[in-house]
Amino acid sequence: MGNWDKIYIIGTGPGDPELLTIKGERLIKESDIIIYANPSLTKDIVDINKSAEKIESYNFTLDEIIGYIRDNFPQKKIVRLHSGDPSIYSSVFEETEKLKEFDIPFEIVPGISSFLAASAKIARTYTLPGVSQSLILSRIEGNTPLPERESLSSLSTHRVSMVIFLSVKHAEKVQEELLVSYPPDTPLVIAYRVSKPDEKVLWTRLSELSKTVKREGIERTALILVGEFLVPPPHIRSYLFNKR
Repeated sequence: MGNWDKIYIIGTGPGDPELLTIKGERLIKESDIIIYANPSLTKDIVDINKSAEKIESYNFTLDEIIGYIRDNFPQKKIVRLHSGDPSIYSSVFEETEKLKEFDIPFEIVPGISSFLAASAKIARTYTLPGVSQSLILSRIEGNTPLPERESLSSLSTHRVSMVIFLSVKHAEKVQEELLVSYPPDTPLVIAYRVSKPDEKVLWTRLSELSKTVKREGIERTALILVGEFLVPPPHIRSYLFNKR
C-alpha cells in the first residue's frame, strides 16, 4: 500500500482494545508512527502494531508534536491517538488548527467515550421517561476556568442526569456544589478506569462522595455519575413500544 494522503486522529475509547472501532484498529495496524499521550489507557491499543515507531507525547509541547508530524509526513503513515472520543475534553481543536496552518490534511476517527462505557457497565440509560430526558457532561473548575453559568452549582439546578469528568481529585468541592440543588441521598456512581482490568464501579449517595473517594484512594481516571436515572422507579415503559 502507498503512503497516506492525510494523518489520522483516532479516538481509542475507554481503554479496552475490543472497544476500539474497526476503522481505528485498521489504521493503527497500517501505521508507521503512533503518537499517543496516555500510556495507562492506550498501551494495549498501541501494542496492536508491534512494528510501528511509538512516540509518547505526554511531555511534548504542541509545537513539538506538530514539528514531528511535519518532519515525517507524508513519507510515513502517522496516527495520533486520543483516549475516549476526541470531541470531549481533548486537545484536538488546537492540534487540528496547527495542522491546517501547515496544510497537513487530517481525518478524525471517533471513539467510544468513557461515559458511554460506564453506562453500559452499570446497565443504565441516562434518559428515562418521567425521570430525565437530558444529560449534562461537565467538570469542576481546575486549570481550565469555567464560566460562572457552567459551574456545577449552576448546572445542578436542572436536576438532570449528569456525568462529571476530570474532577474526582476535587470530590469534596464537587459534592459541595452538587448539594446546592441535588438532595443528599441522590444516587451516585464513581466509575474508575472503566473497561480496564482494574476497573472499579462504586455505588453510593451524593452525601458520601468525598468519603468514598478518600477511602478508595481514587485521584484520577474516574467519572462521577449522578442522578435519579441510577435508581429508577419500577415499571418504566418507553413510548416507543406503545401500540400505534
